[in-house]
Amino acid sequence: NAIQMSLTEMQIPRHKAAIFSGIGCSGKKSHFIFHKAPGNGPKPTILYLPGMDAVKEDFPNPFSNDYTKRGMNICAMDGPGQGECNINGVWQDKNNYALAAEKVIDWLTKRDDVDTEKIGVFGTSMGSRWGVQVAAHDPRVKAVVGQMANVGTFDIIFEQAQPNFKRIFMYMAGYTDENEFDEFVEGLDLLPDLAKQVKVPHLLVAGDMDELCTPKDLEIFRSSLAGPSELWLYEGIFHPMGEVAEEIYPNIADWLLETLINGRPSNYRKDVYVEEGKEQEIVLNYQSLDEDVSAYQRSISAGSWIGFSLFFLLILSLIHISEPTRPERIGVGGVGVGKK
Repeated sequence: NAIQMSLTEMQIPRHKAAIFSGIGCSGKKSHFIFHKAPGNGPKPTILYLPGMDAVKEDFPNPFSNDYTKRGMNICAMDGPGQGECNINGVWQDKNNYALAAEKVIDWLTKRDDVDTEKIGVFGTSMGSRWGVQVAAHDPRVKAVVGQMANVGTFDIIFEQAQPNFKRIFMYMAGYTDENEFDEFVEGLDLLPDLAKQVKVPHLLVAGDMDELCTPKDLEIFRSSLAGPSELWLYEGIFHPMGEVAEEIYPNIADWLLETLINGRPSNYRKDVYVEEGKEQEIVLNYQSLDEDVSAYQRSISAGSWIGFSLFFLLILSLIHISEPTRPERIGVGGVGVGKK
């Protein structure tokens, strides 16, 4: 179980990222990118799990990072079958995604800038399923979010939806024979069973028209959770949730920060139904933000106002320069010529 590391550093505008390869179980490597939050001291940290046809470079946007703006580190990983793992022939089996995530969390907890008591997991699409696996496996995870929820049975995604979903997962698991893959799927854990082991706060964000996970699937899964549960269900929204992406991603970051700092009551359950065309409002209560994060957020706010003010003054000056020069009016007086 010893971790062998190869660490390279590269500069991303406004961020430093480290790409880490750690040998986990069976000598396989997992890969991730670590986005460090500004300021000193340990910070809440999020482990991001992409969907099955996504990679660690997809999220977050290093030029507009909702997490580092809020004083949180975020670490995006390629699990088995994804990205660099895929390239290197590290395929998914019944439980190695959680084992790979465990090794990434091992690395995170050794950093001085990671608060080991405030680690959350955020997964999108199939990552919402793996997030449950990781939380059930690793007690260091203190909060979980699943967006583009995929917490139902495998029947819809692999037998009723477009064939590409099944074909992609077969490739990620290293199968070419469909019958063999079907046997593999039958041996995978059902999420309601894993949910019984998840005692930390859990948030699901989904559309009520999701073609891969029905509202009934959501309720069966949530009724099995052993801890606090919250649901944001968007009316008229399908699986990708692109129509509300601009709203939900900052709100998810807020929810994670609020939850990691202040927690949720053990009997907490909240259901939010967002009607089509309306926005979800998140009430926040950051009681424990340290001074570094607060100062950073104030500087972001102040910088925005300064930038806007300078831009406004520039526009006014350009308007002034572009005005045509008015000629002096010359009039004829009763005696001689003069300026009026």
